[in-house]
Amino acid sequence: MEDRKLIREEIERLKGELVRGACSAQVAMETACKEEAYNAVLAFIDTMDADAKPTPVERYDVIMYFAQMANGVQLTNERTQKNTDIRMMVAYRMHQEGYTYSEIGKLMSRDHSTVAYWNRCMREMLSLPGAFKNFMGRYEHFNRLLDNEA
Repeated sequence: MEDRKLIREEIERLKGELVRGACSAQVAMETACKEEAYNAVLAFIDTMDADAKPTPVERYDVIMYFAQMANGVQLTNERTQKNTDIRMMVAYRMHQEGYTYSEIGKLMSRDHSTVAYWNRCMREMLSLPGAFKNFMGRYEHFNRLLDNEA
């Protein structure tokens, strides 16, 4: 419960920064989208029952939020390295939690074979000690955030 309080405080702080930073129409639009995402995470935390298992969509939203926080970027449709890293981390973590490639693919608007490929890449990267240090640091930070959110 204490972790949820910390998450709530962090989201409220981020929302405050968004409101103070909105100045142009484009920034205001981006701010509204981010604020909506923060509100969705807060609503999820408020309604979360300790014994109830979240739906795949709810779990995806929470995992995606922490992946973006760990990587320091907002996920977009651009094919940049950080966006790909976020998608790989989320797909791998959800598969570790028992979701199928098809379920994950539907949530991420990707084919199940893409999700399987991302998982294979993650397994390969995790098996190479010392390689991909920057990525591994962000992945470990992502896992720490997720492990402490419950």
